[in-house]
This record gives sequence, structure tokens and C-alpha cells, in this order.
Amino acid sequence: MIGRRARWAMTLGVGAALIAIPPGSGSKDDVPRPAREFPRGYTGPGGEGKGAVQIAFERARGLKREMRGASEGERDALRQRAIAAYESVYENPSITGPDVAEAAFRVGELARAGGDPTRAGAAFERAASDDSSSLACRARLELGHLARRHGDVDLALRQYQMLLLGPCEDPYVRDGALYWLARVQSEAGRPRAAVDSLQQLRARLDSGALLERVERDLERLSRHATSIGTDATPCGGLERADFF
Repeated sequence: MIGRRARWAMTLGVGAALIAIPPGSGSKDDVPRPAREFPRGYTGPGGEGKGAVQIAFERARGLKREMRGASEGERDALRQRAIAAYESVYENPSITGPDVAEAAFRVGELARAGGDPTRAGAAFERAASDDSSSLACRARLELGHLARRHGDVDLALRQYQMLLLGPCEDPYVRDGALYWLARVQSEAGRPRAAVDSLQQLRARLDSGALLERVERDLERLSRHATSIGTDATPCGGLERADFF
């Protein structure tokens, strides 16, 4: 079993990083496959269905493995080829369902890591729009992070709130959305709203580093909200979330 703290690390990443690529998307235990190029849009033998998806995903995962230890220029080229492999999945009209959402999510991850937030946002939006996919709520969380880092407070708030109001059942993703919603609310000068979000999160947690962080942030925000008596002044009282 993966512990709660380990799941948090996998779900939210560290520092300024966003969500990490989960196990199964090219781990060190995967058996390397021979490099074999498939042109963009290639649909494999038979031209349709699972065969096309499997070929595209295996190719993209192989390229991601090749990125490890590559020079910066080589890594960028490999990244673009991996993105093209994933994009071939949702450019194929015969492929639908969760495979499309996963391909879009992986494009978002790669584009984000490559410093292309516009492309990443479009891919994450596509993944988030498919509620049947287990990656939909993680994609929505990524959209909130992208907006927050771009300085678009209103959009970040909407993305986190959409996640929390939606069908997402992953407790780790929901906890992350509540935490970052509170941080954006505090940065937007709404300490009372941030306190409310943190109190909701505290009620969901049993123990661990996140609960300790929430308790400290609640103490600071509560003192600040009491001292100013309004949400009109930016708080600036939260610690930097170094481990999220």
C-alpha cells in the first residue's frame, strides 16, 4: 500500500512543480523497446482502435525514457516527438473515450515541462472536459496551477472551485484543490474566505505534514482577519508552501 504522505508527493509534486507523472507512464522498471518511428497520425495495423492507441502510447513512453540523461537540445526534440505521438491519438477520429483524455493529459504534462503553458492549457482543458476519465480532475487541478502561476487569480479560483464542485472523487486531488484555493484567496486579499477553505480542509485530514501546514496557516490567517476586520487587504501572512 502507498502511504498517504507518499500519495501526496505523487499527486502534488514538490515546490513549484505541478503534478508528477504517475507510475506506469514510463518507470525505470519498464523494458526498453527498440526505437521505431511512427509518423504523426499513424494508426497502426488495421488503422483503428486499441492497436493505434497502444502503438502511440508505447512510442511516447519510449521517447520519455530516452529523455533521461539527454542533453537539453536532445531532450526538447524528444519531448516534441513524444507530444506528437500522444497527439496522434486524439487526432484520430476513430479513437474516443478515456484514451483521448489520457493522451491529452500527457501532452499537457510534457508541454508544461517544456515551458509551453498555452499548449499545456489547451491539452489539460481537453482532458478535463471528459468526466468519464480518472484524469479529468487532475487536469482541472493543473489548469488551476497554470492560471495561478500566470498571475490570473480569477481564473485560478474558478478552476479550483470547478474541481471541488465537480464529480472528482480522488481525496488527494480534492485536498490539493482546497489548499491552493485557500492560498489564492489569501493572495487575492480574501483572508476570511481562505480561513473557511482551510477549515474545510482541516476537517478532512487526520494527520500528516499537510495538516500541520493547514494548522499553521489557519493561525496566521485568523489573526490577520481579526486584526483588519475585512477581506479588503491582502493577507501576505502564509508561509511559502515549500513541499507542494
